[in-house]
Amino acid sequence: GRQQKMNEIDHIADELRRIEREMLIERIREKEVIERIEFDEDDERAYFDKNRARYIRPERTSILEILVDDQDRAESLRAEMEEDGDLDELARRYSKRSTRIRRAGGRMQLLSPDKYGKLGWEAKDAQIGEIVGPVKTNNGYSVFKVLKKIPEKDMSFREAKGRVRSHMRMDLSETMFKELVADLKRQYADKIHIFEENLSYSQS
Repeated sequence: GRQQKMNEIDHIADELRRIEREMLIERIREKEVIERIEFDEDDERAYFDKNRARYIRPERTSILEILVDDQDRAESLRAEMEEDGDLDELARRYSKRSTRIRRAGGRMQLLSPDKYGKLGWEAKDAQIGEIVGPVKTNNGYSVFKVLKKIPEKDMSFREAKGRVRSHMRMDLSETMFKELVADLKRQYADKIHIFEENLSYSQS
């Protein structure tokens, strides 16, 4: 009864103090770190050259797919596909994929096999022009034709520029924040104690 209510009040008060600390840390980070981050295109190019392994466009597999609920329906659609049926029309009429994908005639680009489960790995292993399925997925039964495979490719600086800027900001923000904390420790070692665990929110 009363003790439980007191415990709930204490828990809410602790949460409010935690949120207040996090907001204060974030304001300090915004003012003392993020607003002071500066770099130019030469810095971006240097970062890009040093971290080229981060800027690779993965292999992509382009497929035309029909997804249905019933395995027998999937088998029937595969037979129509093998008999040179109109794949675009079959996908538009029968697939349960999103409207956008249906309007594109069932066309999809699979960027990373593990993102799509068994469908992704089956598509990766299949040959161009091969019809595969039915493949049981979490959403139903998939039948698809592999249209093309686009090999892994190194991104140019122009292609990667937006990601380079984002990565630089994150890296510099973390480094500068750690330097700020270390500087505060040196200046106020005898006056304040900094609890490192309370800074994890802003350093993540």
